[in-house]
Amino acid sequence: MKKQDNPFATIVDGILSGVSNETREEYGKEIEVLKGIKDAEDYSMYIAYPLSNVLEESIRAKYPNIQRDGIHRIEFLYKNYHFVESHLESFIIKKEGRACSADKSRYIIRAYEKYYADGTPLKLPYSEEDEKNKCYWKPHFWDDKTWLELLESLVDIYYGSPLRYLQFMKTNVVQKEIDDEEKNIT
Repeated sequence: MKKQDNPFATIVDGILSGVSNETREEYGKEIEVLKGIKDAEDYSMYIAYPLSNVLEESIRAKYPNIQRDGIHRIEFLYKNYHFVESHLESFIIKKEGRACSADKSRYIIRAYEKYYADGTPLKLPYSEEDEKNKCYWKPHFWDDKTWLELLESLVDIYYGSPLRYLQFMKTNVVQKEIDDEEKNIT
């Protein structure tokens, strides 16, 4: 079937075209400025770096008593939201299925931010109190320490150091699956 004969393809093309037109209308000035960027390095130096500085100062203003490490972790969450979210959802789906996985990953990201801002515990895993309050947005596995280890390992792997992530996977995912499989065999 040719693309023009596929009604689904026509609908998707129409939606994407509408989004593109809307973006051009809403951000026309920004698009014109960005057309002057010659390559990825220019983008990094003249757009991403200044925006990163603005974000860092915004976090300082929002959380005046925050520690330096907290600023960098919250900045990482903001700049790499989808990277963190997709990893969290992957673990949640594997352990608990798709139901409410997006709500659970959003909860964890917000809890990470509060933790790094002022030390507020993540309050994980799901508890009897959560059951009473129908807290469907909280995962039923791993404690605060394990979820924080995951985020630290994601930061490391994002910046090119996979060792902590591999160790996390070995300890919390691979070994658990091996143990579960051995239980099923016996």
